[in-house]
Amino acid sequence: MLVVVGGPCRNVGKTAVVVGLIQALPQAGWTAVKITPHHYGAGSPPAPYHLERQTEVDATDTGRFLAAGAARSYLLSLAGGNLRSLIAPLRVLLGASDHAIVETTRALDFLVPDLYLAVIHPGVDDVKESWLRHVDRVTACVVHDVEPTERWRRWLAGPLAGKPRFSIRPPCYVCEDLIRFVASRCGF
Repeated sequence: MLVVVGGPCRNVGKTAVVVGLIQALPQAGWTAVKITPHHYGAGSPPAPYHLERQTEVDATDTGRFLAAGAARSYLLSLAGGNLRSLIAPLRVLLGASDHAIVETTRALDFLVPDLYLAVIHPGVDDVKESWLRHVDRVTACVVHDVEPTERWRRWLAGPLAGKPRFSIRPPCYVCEDLIRFVASRCGF
């Protein structure tokens, strides 16, 4: 089972949704992967990507995945944003896991997940091109409970109409209905 958690922009709670799902569904023994176009760590990243396994709980996103109960947690940093270079190693990593959860919309350029959750803050009009490319692949929406902008009213009534929606209010980024939805898709 492959779950991708993405969203139209930064700072909408994608990491918090991943953490919440890992905590709520420990029986999955999740392999959690954060993909970023930015290099983290010492020195220059080896071209064209850098895959690092997180081994300790800390304040990083991948450390938070471990703290939540992930069996394995990885950070995949890209050199120059070259996604094509990481397809093979990522497929090997994910293929070795019964249940994997990946945080990034850009993974949809080369992965076909079983479930794609879009984390949406409809009060923010900032939208990445990578999200627009894959809006038709959204399985379900995790939506902040705020008044939507006109643009989001159109999208929620248009391309996202009919998709299951789960309302969230931070600091709680997962709700019982979302947990049941993902659990049923995982076969739990």
